[in-house]
Amino acid sequence: MNNFIECIVKRKKTVADYGIWLLTCLVAFLCCFIVLSLQAISTYIVILFWLVVGIAYLAYRVIVSRNIEYEYAFFNGDLSIDKITNRKRRKRIISVEVKNFETFEQANDGFINRVKNITPIKIIHAEGDINSTETYGAIFNNRGIKTCLYIQPNDKILDAINRRRR
Repeated sequence: MNNFIECIVKRKKTVADYGIWLLTCLVAFLCCFIVLSLQAISTYIVILFWLVVGIAYLAYRVIVSRNIEYEYAFFNGDLSIDKITNRKRRKRIISVEVKNFETFEQANDGFINRVKNITPIKIIHAEGDINSTETYGAIFNNRGIKTCLYIQPNDKILDAINRRRR
């Protein structure tokens, strides 16, 4: 039986995101101010203009790179997770068979303490809100590396994962 389920989880903005946004704006403004002040003593006005345009574009790219969504796609026992940046760029984070999950449960304090005791471990955060009570954690081996995956699946994906793990 082929079943395909997908959902998209938008990552909640953090204080770090707002800090990066503010710092980027300040640095871009300062750089543009310095470049424009050089205009008075330089004869290369066209080059300085394109330098200002380049700085503004770079600042724009940094700011929109903080718009992140995660797409969970479940198909025939395989869970694929993609990171979507600014609704344009997509990168596959991981693809794993759910039957290989050693544990899959709600990521409460007990689960997080167990993860801290496992060394070495690779941790993948693919959840929308790190403090949510709807976050689930899975521990599995990925190419010989112990991996912990944090996700926030909807009810359909959660049911499909639990059915495949039985």
